[in-house]
Amino acid sequence: MRPFDLTAWAGTDYVARKQALEQAITMSSGRARVDALIAMARFALARAMSEEGRAALDAADSHDPAPDQRYELRILADAFRALDGTADPQDSIFVRTPPGAAPDHHVWRSATLAPARWSAAKEGLPIVLKRLLDYPPDLRARLLTLLAEAAGVFDAASLNMIVLEMITLDGPNSADGRIDYFRGRLGELQNEPAAALERYQKAAQAPGLYGHRAKIRSIELRRMSGALDDAGTIAELEALRFAWRGDDVETDALAALGEAYTRVGKTEQALELFGVLGRRFGATARGRTALSAGRSLLMVVMDRLEQTRPGALDSLALQVRHGRAIAQMDDEEATQQRRLARILARDGYVLEASRLLHALAEEARGTRRTEIGLELARVLLDSGRAGEALEVLGSTAGSALEPALAERRALLRAEAFATDGDAMRAIDSLRGIAGPEAGRIRAQSLFRAGEWTAARAAFAELVDQGNGGPDDIAYQALAAFRAGDQEAVNATAERHRARLAGTRWQGLLEALAIPPAGNKPLAAAEVTRQLAAADALAGVLQRWQAGPEASRKANP
Repeated sequence: MRPFDLTAWAGTDYVARKQALEQAITMSSGRARVDALIAMARFALARAMSEEGRAALDAADSHDPAPDQRYELRILADAFRALDGTADPQDSIFVRTPPGAAPDHHVWRSATLAPARWSAAKEGLPIVLKRLLDYPPDLRARLLTLLAEAAGVFDAASLNMIVLEMITLDGPNSADGRIDYFRGRLGELQNEPAAALERYQKAAQAPGLYGHRAKIRSIELRRMSGALDDAGTIAELEALRFAWRGDDVETDALAALGEAYTRVGKTEQALELFGVLGRRFGATARGRTALSAGRSLLMVVMDRLEQTRPGALDSLALQVRHGRAIAQMDDEEATQQRRLARILARDGYVLEASRLLHALAEEARGTRRTEIGLELARVLLDSGRAGEALEVLGSTAGSALEPALAERRALLRAEAFATDGDAMRAIDSLRGIAGPEAGRIRAQSLFRAGEWTAARAAFAELVDQGNGGPDDIAYQALAAFRAGDQEAVNATAERHRARLAGTRWQGLLEALAIPPAGNKPLAAAEVTRQLAAADALAGVLQRWQAGPEASRKANP
């Protein structure tokens, strides 16, 4: 790669140089016109004029450049992308080609890598800083700023070298507050908050971009030192919020303000701010980074919702008002959105929960898609939509699933078949699967199919192994009763009557466990017992007719 003769490209007289280049373009055609447009793009690069440079490159590309000219155009295009911080390192000629001993190659390689891969970008930093001494002032300032932004994240030693070069070339101060801002950032990295605050406050007097950024950092430093409480932080950030619109400044201000509202427990205001961040800056890398700060807030909100009374409107309101912001704040696994879907389903908003999980499953791939499909199938099954659950399980099935995931899927399929009344397919789906959940589904399938004796035995096995709950005991007794096995009913009542006390099944065993009366007249005690059994059965019916909420309270 040939050296960049940037001083010659820029010229000494801006107006005269630009007019000469424009005249050369007008007076030329064919290959000569492409050369003239390349010269204009080089002029724009040397003067750090990105828009003009891109326009010249686009014009040159439309004139069918020769292979050698295309190479020059590619180098210039990659340079402009590096200058703007939009380069893709994997596709840049400066990264894919070893720099060797070419100083300019080192400069543009570092500029290309700096935003995303600083550890690689700083490898040639001494060579870069030495070469930049001879670059035209505007271009040098842009490149030094780009490097300082990247180093300022965590690399104090590199930032110190860059700031020293800035001071060497431009003096200790700059009209736009840039040098003081980076000196403040250096103070933070060197754990010298007082020195950092002094620099930020000096930079904050400048009216431009770095002045506003310095104000935000100054507020945060004073808050962290205890010199400013959360109320004061919110007041100052609110005043600053509209002072600078767009750009990284507004992103940083909104993120800091959202975190401040979170700390004081003003969840609604915080969510509104993160929503603004998502709408305005969600597509930018810095915006996504700022949104990630809202995840801690989101986790707190979900924790609170999980502790609220089922059926409240809070979960629905959150999804309707802040669903988009939640999606942008969430992690790659969609952890909080999946939590919200479970809470929505718990609160009875099954349609909203299933819509949310459907959308997540559509976007997911691989194992995560299968996991979300299982969660969606669970929601659908709990709402009595077994057919839809089977469709979801079929459409989200992955290949080579982990054993645990494959078993969960098989259990849900079996439960869906059982709910749909297809006992044979339910039992077939459970082939090779052991454990209480599989045993319960087998027993329920047999019960729904009217196989009373087999169902009683299956529920009895669950209960005898210590895996049965009140529902299993009740179904065991009901299956025995339907099978005409009064002895088994009586045995179940004798052993497990106490376990149904306080549940929705209370009184069922008393109603079913009626000993044979023979041919003798009923004694007064037996009449009393049968009337009590009738009252108990009426109580069971009343609890079932009261609906699911009453059943949940009676059978926690």
